[in-house]
Amino acid sequence: MGRFFTSTQILNEEKLNKDAFLKKYCEKMKKEGYVQCETDEGEISYSFAFSDNADCKWVTMSSESYGEGNSKAESDTARIAKMLGTTCINTVVIDSDCAILNLYDKKGNKVDMLVMGRADDYLGKYISDPERKVWESLIGEEYKWEEFIEVIKKDYIFIEEGLTCLSETIGTSESLFDEVSLSDNLLAFKKEAQKEKKLTANAAFKQIFGEVLEPMGFIFAKKTKTPCFLRAVGNGDVVHVIKFFDNNGCLDVRSGVLTIYRLSVDLNNKTYDNNWLPMINKYYSYYNEYICGNDYHFYNPQIEYQENNNESIVLAVNKLLDETKKWVIPVLEKVNSLFDKVAYDIAFGRSPEYFAVCDIPGKNGQNSYADGAFLFDLDDPYLILEVEKKIFTDQIENEYKKSNGEMTKEMYEEELEAINEHCTEIKEFIDYIKNNDDYYLQTKNEINKRKEQNTNILRQHGLNI
Repeated sequence: MGRFFTSTQILNEEKLNKDAFLKKYCEKMKKEGYVQCETDEGEISYSFAFSDNADCKWVTMSSESYGEGNSKAESDTARIAKMLGTTCINTVVIDSDCAILNLYDKKGNKVDMLVMGRADDYLGKYISDPERKVWESLIGEEYKWEEFIEVIKKDYIFIEEGLTCLSETIGTSESLFDEVSLSDNLLAFKKEAQKEKKLTANAAFKQIFGEVLEPMGFIFAKKTKTPCFLRAVGNGDVVHVIKFFDNNGCLDVRSGVLTIYRLSVDLNNKTYDNNWLPMINKYYSYYNEYICGNDYHFYNPQIEYQENNNESIVLAVNKLLDETKKWVIPVLEKVNSLFDKVAYDIAFGRSPEYFAVCDIPGKNGQNSYADGAFLFDLDDPYLILEVEKKIFTDQIENEYKKSNGEMTKEMYEEELEAINEHCTEIKEFIDYIKNNDDYYLQTKNEINKRKEQNTNILRQHGLNI
């Protein structure tokens, strides 16, 4: 058995001298993320052999990382050809009587394979001749194509002799294909240390919250000035919103529930909208009072971080996520219908504002975040009377029991009477609309307009409803 070695021939069309070529090679490697280093630090190293003939357009290179099998050498030759923007040949010598030369173009594409010597054992009996159109441009002016083919097809006792002859046809009397000493013109490279990418609080919010919220059905909203996550529930008419604010190094999440029945869905408001996007402390209060029945203390959910400090930002956003999972998510999970939305609004001290759907004497004015218009989209709008009465009554009874006598029975009964009056007012409003064709038609038209408009807005933000 003979020896095996592989080398790469690089076309040096500019005829750069050794120093200029090696400098260029280092610069190109740097653009690919590798920097020159000491040999004991190197992840990959290359040795180069240069011709003494100043007119030679070829540089021979090899690497100890190639080894036998040649797969590393082939892929690396393709990379180098593309990196330098030049033609490269990867040459493999097998058993001293066979050589395989793979030719790569300036884009790193393998364009042809040339075989010399006895290759039957490796490639079979049918070996194609080299492609004239890709090899002829490399042949010296004093040689014809036929002479090139004659050199390739000639029988050689040792294939190195044939490779020397081949070298002469492409521009030098010295062999380009000799085994390169791994100590010649040795360059070692290692991966350049990556600078830590600056992380913004918004990017951290999207990634860290997304890992938890997206499996729960939330999507990161598109085209919003302030980052937020959205989730449609029910019939797509109720939407959970978790919105992120970064106020000069102080992070805050504001969350809420909207419906497609409000005057206008606006997720691009960069200011705090406490009317329908309460802070985490409101959810903390709600969770303790209405879900657990516990007493609670003041709670400040805002979390500070150090700017331009990735670790600090990640830590702060993770803390904010923990608070959101603990206090906000359990509340939102309970709001899955329009009736749930009514209970949610009342618990957070807001009125659904059923009147805010059409112009009625004495009932004018409406808030853009009011969702009460859904009332007249129900099959039976009077059902809302039972819902509201039960919610308010449960609240008053709970306060009465916890008051330890501070709320007298007379005060308790007055509260119940106020609830009855409130429900009577709503019933009269429903009667008024249903018994007035003009107002009823105006109301239904307004509702349909809002639903269509707000559905389109939410779809633009990425919700599939």
